[in-house]
Amino acid sequence: MMLHEKIARQFFAAAEAGDTKDLREVCAPDRTARQNNASAMGLTDLLHFTLAVKRAIPDFHYENCICSGTDSGFVEEHDIVGTLPDGNRLFMRLCVVAIIEGGQIVSMHEYADSYGARGLIKAVSEGG
Repeated sequence: MMLHEKIARQFFAAAEAGDTKDLREVCAPDRTARQNNASAMGLTDLLHFTLAVKRAIPDFHYENCICSGTDSGFVEEHDIVGTLPDGNRLFMRLCVVAIIEGGQIVSMHEYADSYGARGLIKAVSEGG
């Protein structure tokens, strides 16, 4: 496994577990991310969002992960699944393109299935 794929595994395992300590270790302090080209999200935003997701969807997890390390980071495609607070199933496809420098993620671009994301957005905004 390439180093960048290992960092991807660490990131997604921490996100899945809601482990903000491990997320801080794998992400640069000035890390930025954009979801579907929306406004940039900093590391603090990521930590808050991760905890909100775990509160709203305790069984949130990734399935069907396909990760490819690149010279500058990684590209991963996966399914996000779980049980929404209303009992419906969360299912959405996501593709992540990340840049790694000095062993930490400095930039991420996420491309999500906006139809599938509706349930997740509603659950997080309502606080579970």
